[in-house]
Amino acid sequence: MAFLMSKSIKNRKTASSEDSCSEVSPYGSLSRNELRKHRGATAAVAPVATASCTTATGVATKGHSKLQSLFNPFSKVQDKQEQLTDLLTGYSLNGLPKMPDLQTLGRPHYDHHMFQIESHWTDVVMNHHSLNKRQRDQQEAIWELLTTEVEYLHTLKVIMDVFMCCLLNLQNEQILQEIEAEKLFSNIGDVFYATCHFWTIHMSQVLKQARGRRELLNPCLLKAGFLVFEKIFDPYTKYCLEQENCREYIKQKTKENELFRTFIVVSDSTDFSHVQLTLIL
Repeated sequence: MAFLMSKSIKNRKTASSEDSCSEVSPYGSLSRNELRKHRGATAAVAPVATASCTTATGVATKGHSKLQSLFNPFSKVQDKQEQLTDLLTGYSLNGLPKMPDLQTLGRPHYDHHMFQIESHWTDVVMNHHSLNKRQRDQQEAIWELLTTEVEYLHTLKVIMDVFMCCLLNLQNEQILQEIEAEKLFSNIGDVFYATCHFWTIHMSQVLKQARGRRELLNPCLLKAGFLVFEKIFDPYTKYCLEQENCREYIKQKTKENELFRTFIVVSDSTDFSHVQLTLIL
């Protein structure tokens, strides 16, 4: 009887234990064998889940890498370099950009044909073979004065059209905005227009009359211009005083700014310039 009662108690404990496992187990009322099978299947799936997480982590890492490159200053510089090169190449192939309106507002327009001049005064003056030495020397001196002024006008125009105009247009494209145009060029715009005015109103009149009449270049026509020379060329005072500072600014920025260095090198080598900015400022 005791044996039967003991066996009954053991059976009850076993059933109670199994019921307890069944209640606690997150897999419901699975049997032990079914539970083992389920755990085996879970163990087999686990590495796949881990690999999936790794892959997801890898993707996230790539995304993070792209985000880093977006805010990487070296990446930004490289992008600016490419943009700068593309724009300068476009200027070279398609023509120079237009000077920003703010720079030409209220300024007179000068036709470039006004600055064209013959190769020698003998191409203008008729019967120049009959002139004596004194007359010929005088014509040579006047012609040198005229040609020097025209050559300087061409140089100023190159600085304005090639270097200054391109820089201002690049800055409108958010490139080289750290470069201060005034420190680079001073008041060269005022100098250019003053020189244009002096040539147009005074010096070119000598050439115009000689061409029309095919006679000697008349130096008397220059008198009126030289009487107001100081007033017309007042902008040169500021320009000459700041010229050395401009050169130093170019050297400094060329040394420390890679984009500006590219701008100078490409601009100096363009077909439009024929001059180097560092040599003419």
